[in-house]
Parts: sequence; C-alpha cells; structure tokens
Amino acid sequence: MSDTKNVAVDAGSPRNAPASHMQGFLSRDGMPPAALLEAGRAEVAGYGVDVIEGRADHIDHIDDIDHIEHGFQVHLAGGPVLPARRVVVATGLRDELPDIPGVREAVGQGRTALPVLPRLRGR
Repeated sequence: MSDTKNVAVDAGSPRNAPASHMQGFLSRDGMPPAALLEAGRAEVAGYGVDVIEGRADHIDHIDDIDHIEHGFQVHLAGGPVLPARRVVVATGLRDELPDIPGVREAVGQGRTALPVLPRLRGR
C-alpha cells in the first residue's frame, strides 16, 4: 500500500464520463473528461498525493491504534484498511435519469441532465 502521507481514493466513475468533451470549464473547454481526470491525478501527485483506485466502504474512528492517538481507519471495499489522522469525504453526484427510452444514451452526446431543485418540485 501507499507510504505517502496523503492518499486519495478514487472509485473511477466520474459523472461526466459519457461526454465527449467538456464545455464552459475555464481553461479546459473542449477537453475530454478522461484527460481532465488524468491531468488532475498528475497535479495532485505533485503535492505528494498517492491516488488509489477503489471505494471506501466504511470509516471507523479510533482512539489509539498503532500509536496514533486519534484518527480513523478507512476500510476499502474488498481491500486494505488505511490508517488516517484526518479524512476528507468528497462524494460525487449521480444523475437520476427518467425512465424514457434513449435518454441514458443521449446524456453526454448533446443532451444534458438537469437536476430538479427541491423548492421547484411540485410547482
């Protein structure tokens, strides 16, 4: 496992994966989503972050383990347990698409899924 002090666990399923390119993203307009992911991983590596492909299954708070007075154990799905002093949880969005034939295939190909805001629902 990683010997670095900073680890990012990435499930590898970006929301914009179906799109052929990005639009309206400052300095990255027209860039394929996979290229942005690759650039981001290279950038965080420059800060000493080791990116591990996987998904955190659960996190336990610990009071004293392996001489870490306070911290956490991050359990990766089907894999190792990472000790941590601090944890930042960043989750992605998932589009809930309507059950209409062809909608799922159209997203990222010139169609955009728009979220329904709770205040507007039912109006």
